[in-house]
Amino acid sequence: MNPEREVINWWLNRKGFFSINNITASNNREIDIIAVKVKDGKVEKVQHIEMACSITSIDNFKPDEYLKRFEDKSVAEKLKLTLKNFVGAEVNYEKVLIIGQTSRLDDFNKLSGITIINFSDVMLDVMKGLDKWYYKDQVIRTLQLLKYSLLADPDKLATLLEEQDEHKILKLTTRKDFLKNLLSQAETKRALGKEMIEKELIEVLKHSSLNQPEKLARVIEEEILGVRSRKKFLNALLKYEGVKQELKEAVVQNENLSKFIEG
Repeated sequence: MNPEREVINWWLNRKGFFSINNITASNNREIDIIAVKVKDGKVEKVQHIEMACSITSIDNFKPDEYLKRFEDKSVAEKLKLTLKNFVGAEVNYEKVLIIGQTSRLDDFNKLSGITIINFSDVMLDVMKGLDKWYYKDQVIRTLQLLKYSLLADPDKLATLLEEQDEHKILKLTTRKDFLKNLLSQAETKRALGKEMIEKELIEVLKHSSLNQPEKLARVIEEEILGVRSRKKFLNALLKYEGVKQELKEAVVQNENLSKFIEG
């Protein structure tokens, strides 16, 4: 069983399904997975699942091509027969296509009668649910090692994301999205409130667009400081000799500023 199927089966089992894999139909057709959830002795839900997973894009395949996996008559007949053998009756079932990376997600979502699930969402759900129990399944054990040995090490994780060769994980656009999502998290905001990382924050600001005086002034005015805080900020700022001297020179050179201060 390939790793993608192992992950999907684990995900299904954790959601209360038992799964039947690689059911051979006629005409060289094969059903990837039939998932059945039973509650109180009754069949609650059935899914016919097909996979189109890859670490690269699946854009080379037209979404309509995947319809054949569900609409083929031999597949439908084999699925009904399999369900009858396992659950004792013909039951309605949901058609599910689990897909990898694609820029044509909108086209996939237009496939009639088929639920589209991103494999990355399945992976995330599995990774979030992994504890430190020793699992014998080699694929799941590998994901455990990835989660608790590599991703849990801040230096290693940062190094991994910093890679700039042909194997890099994040491109410029996805790196921006990653940072945006990370900075929006409550835990990240709490961490940024600690004095111990002020030096790093200063470096970030120095290399951001907020190093522009006009933009920084606007952000301080509109986003960061309230009325009382602005007064304290100005009083603190005026304690620095360099600021005092520049202010004096500005007053001399700018008649309007002089009138403003006097008024």
